Amino acid sequence: MNRVSQALPQVVRFAMMAAITLSALEVCQSASELAVVMNASELEMPEPVLPEALTEPDRLALREATIARFASVKSVLQTMNVSRSLILMALTGCASMVFLAALRVRWPGGFPRSASARLIGGAAFASALFRTLDGTQSLVIARRSGTAAVKAMEQVPNHNFPEGLVNTFPAVFDIGLTCLMVGLFLIIGHYFRSERVQTLFVTLDGPEPEPDE
Repeated sequence: MNRVSQALPQVVRFAMMAAITLSALEVCQSASELAVVMNASELEMPEPVLPEALTEPDRLALREATIARFASVKSVLQTMNVSRSLILMALTGCASMVFLAALRVRWPGGFPRSASARLIGGAAFASALFRTLDGTQSLVIARRSGTAAVKAMEQVPNHNFPEGLVNTFPAVFDIGLTCLMVGLFLIIGHYFRSERVQTLFVTLDGPEPEPDE
């Protein structure tokens, strides 16, 4: 006897799609970053593209800041190559588990949805942990590269380019993005491991299939 397959409530479908979307974005981002980290020693900087509207001193200051930032990022990535690679691999794996388990909730194929929901919850909590570690390392990179960029800009006289755009803004952006992603993973993990959702999925799964005689 096959498991009972019923239409999911709208709120569950929304949570499922949120889990699929969030995990897919994280897998793409972390896998892309992992490829960069693993080839850090071979990174080459393209010629900076500078806004035409800037004055010549500002263009020169921005160019020097961009070059210094790239060199700093490359150096830091080579220093933390092993630890960052391990964290990104773990994050990619955990986010992939969230993605696949969420697909199982939508198309169970005879697999109990309650088990898929528990897997989503556990993998989402693990993703939040590794995303926090990833964000911490990203913040270190942003701060060190920002400091290097500001020092390079200080060597250019008569420029008025705001140093906060190359120093403070990237760090603040990293903090905000990390808080957002970690928060969403925690919400999804808590939702799918909640007693109410587990009870709902047990009901939707129906009785255990009887063994064939």
